[in-house]
Amino acid sequence: ALSLQIEDRNLELEPSLNTADTRRSLTVKSSTGLIVTPADGYTGRLFRVDNVNEGVPRNEQHEFDEVNIEGITFSGSVTRAVSATDYDGSGKLTIKNSRFLSNGVDQGYFGGAIRSGSDLEVENSIFSGNYGQAIFAESDLSTVEVRISNSLFLDNTAQTLDYGLYNGGAVWADGDIYSVNSTYLDNDASRGGALYSDTGDIQLVLNTFSSNFASL
Repeated sequence: ALSLQIEDRNLELEPSLNTADTRRSLTVKSSTGLIVTPADGYTGRLFRVDNVNEGVPRNEQHEFDEVNIEGITFSGSVTRAVSATDYDGSGKLTIKNSRFLSNGVDQGYFGGAIRSGSDLEVENSIFSGNYGQAIFAESDLSTVEVRISNSLFLDNTAQTLDYGLYNGGAVWADGDIYSVNSTYLDNDASRGGALYSDTGDIQLVLNTFSSNFASL
């Protein structure tokens, strides 16, 4: 197995292991409160773990099985802050002690703060002022599971730069959503002002919802 941890460093990584039976994990962690913002004129994603094998069919891609982000603030992206795609849906993205502030997407895209192609766990994090949903989770080949705990979703919208209003102001998932001890304030969407699931259940324990809005 390949395990890589990056702490308070900027590093570009291209995995060299491409076998289907190899588990690979990537951890990006800051103990000093790293803030990631786009440089002047930069319109790409702030953090992306995605398809690096050009010409290989999607269902044969083998990226990191686990991606962990901890202690980082992502702010001001106009084309999504974090994109982590696992095409076969078997991986997991974990976000801890992080903040996503005023990130978004343009026409035809979803997940202004996070777009996850696998299971997603969010713990003790803040999502504020993101557009095109704070979180969009969907896999090409299977449903996904989103677990949220001890987190705040404030003033996120499913509206994108093309002025279309979509589903799930805070979270839109193709699968189950579990939320525990989290707060959802002033989020809006066409359906599911705070949370929306296409195919799964939404299970809630000890959450606070206030002033979320759905137009349909």
